[in-house]
This record gives sequence, structure tokens and C-alpha cells, in this order.
Amino acid sequence: MSNSPHAPLSLEPTEAWQRLRRDADDRARTHSTEALLRAIALPGSQKRQSPLDVVDLGAGCGSNALYLIPHLAAAGVHHQRWILVDHHADLLDGAVAEIADKSAQLADTLGANLRIETKTCCLDMATDMDEVPMKGADLVTAASLLADVSGHWITDLSSRLEHYRVSAALMALNIDGHVQWSPMEARFDDDMVAAFHQGLRAEGPFGLAEAAGCVTTFGRAMVARGTTVQCFDASWILDDLDTELQESFLAKMVRGLEATEMDAPRVAEWAERRRRWIDTDESDLVVGHYDVLALRAIV
Repeated sequence: MSNSPHAPLSLEPTEAWQRLRRDADDRARTHSTEALLRAIALPGSQKRQSPLDVVDLGAGCGSNALYLIPHLAAAGVHHQRWILVDHHADLLDGAVAEIADKSAQLADTLGANLRIETKTCCLDMATDMDEVPMKGADLVTAASLLADVSGHWITDLSSRLEHYRVSAALMALNIDGHVQWSPMEARFDDDMVAAFHQGLRAEGPFGLAEAAGCVTTFGRAMVARGTTVQCFDASWILDDLDTELQESFLAKMVRGLEATEMDAPRVAEWAERRRRWIDTDESDLVVGHYDVLALRAIV
């Protein structure tokens, strides 16, 4: 296999992948969502009077916003103004349309007068962060972003959050390096997982990707800037109801391993064994993620 430099394997390369993982992501985010709502929502069923301004970095097809909007609305945040940032204009257009549709359904369900406003900001965050409109934001959020960027980029983000005095930053679904398949393939699994995560830590458009170190890097940078940082386990827990996602994750692992020093026939044998477990509905999979919530003050 090639030992030449390669771009890091992004875990968010396609709209289909982002949509496929939504259910697992939503199940994993309970604790950080509760903490966020405690910080920005009002007690009981009271309605927040001021709008909540949110910037969603790497918004893609809108999965992060589509998850948070109904939780915020149910907590009394009925006026939300979202800026969706990504370099894929077509994904942003689709996200705006889906958010509008789901928001109308949500208003009917809650029986509330919701105002969910969306704007898009199409740019390359690797080079154009100065153009991201963070000024005035109450919440800056991202999902599955930090693992793909460099430590320098993360530190720069923390500096921007401090400069603009952003009250809350929620970085969700950051990989932590833990992948556990069951039943185990004792001769293969540990080596494959280690090589896969080493492959994620590679040079890309954002620099050397932090991969599993991203949570620590972001947390330390925010603590150094005087914010309160909380971390929450947000691991995927997948079973026989999630076979399509398991198969897709396995395929991503295999593609990532192809760019490492792992022996190709050994990778193929391992993948075939894992597929058999998935195909017979006997496979379980845990993929470790953490959510990080940084709070400057009550919004």
C-alpha cells in the first residue's frame, strides 16, 4: 500500500452519509442538548423574548440545525436566526429548504408562532474564516467538524469565539478514537482501528488533522480563555437496527485503511468477516464521540 502523503479521510464527505447518520447522531446528543438548553432557555414554558442568533460551522445539508431547532423551540426559543456556513452551495440550498419545511411542521406541532430565519454563508473555512459572521452570535455550533481540522485552526476558532464574546459554543459529535465491534475479531479489530485513526491524522486543507485529539485541544483552548467547558459522551451505540450505517462506516474504514501501511489482503479479510456479522444482524458497533459545550455566560 502507498505510504505517500494523503488527505485525511473525512467522515462527512457526502450528503447521503450525513443523512444516514442522523438517527445515530440524534440519539447520542441528549446530555449536551440538555446542558445547552439549561444555559440559554427560560424556566418552565416561558417564551424567550429576544431572538437567538446561531452560527453553524460546516453546516452541510443542515443536520445540526435540524436537530437543534426543535429542541430550542420546545424550550421556548421561538425566534431563531441561523447562519449556515459551508463551502458546498448546493448542500446549503437544500438545508435551507428542508429547515423551512420542518419548521412549518414544528410550528403546527407546538401550536406556536415560530420564526426560524436562515441565511447561508458559502465559503472555505480553511482560508476564509475572517468572513464568517460571528459578531453578535449567541451560539456557535458545529457537528463532526473538529476532528478534520488542525490544532492551529481549533486554537484560532477559540480566539475568535473570545474576540466576539460568543456566549455559547457547542461542538458536537467529535470522534475520540474508540471503535468497538461486537462480536470481536480478535486477530484484526485492534490493529485495524489503530491504523484507521492514525490515517485520520493526516495533512489536509486545514493542516494536520487533530482527529481523536480534537476534544482536548478545543477544551484546553477554551478554558485558557476563561470559559466553562463541559464534555459529554455522545457515542454511537449501533445494533441490528442500524445495519446500513454499520456497513457505511465499515466501508469508510476500509477506504481509510487503503491509504495506510496495512496489508491489503489482511484488510480485505477483516472487512469480509465484519460484513458477515452485519449481514446476519449479529453485529453491534460503538463509535466514540464527545460533545463539548463552552459557556461564557448565560445567554
